[in-house]
Amino acid sequence: TVKSAIWSEADGFIQFLIQSDRFLHGMVRTLVGTMIEIGCSKKDAFVIKAILDKKNRSEAGQAAPAKGLVLEKIYY
Repeated sequence: TVKSAIWSEADGFIQFLIQSDRFLHGMVRTLVGTMIEIGCSKKDAFVIKAILDKKNRSEAGQAAPAKGLVLEKIYY
């Protein structure tokens, strides 16, 4: 379950903060890549719901590169 997913800007950087009770392999990179494609008008925003409903990851955008991806905190 994704509890929150927020884009923000701080100190000249754009950040994507996501909180979930678990993550699948490559999940965050795929989400970010898909949202970047939406932001660049390559995909419609409604595609995210369709991808989640179909449970078909192959319809998602290209995964964002791992460069800059940071695991900040883990809560138990």
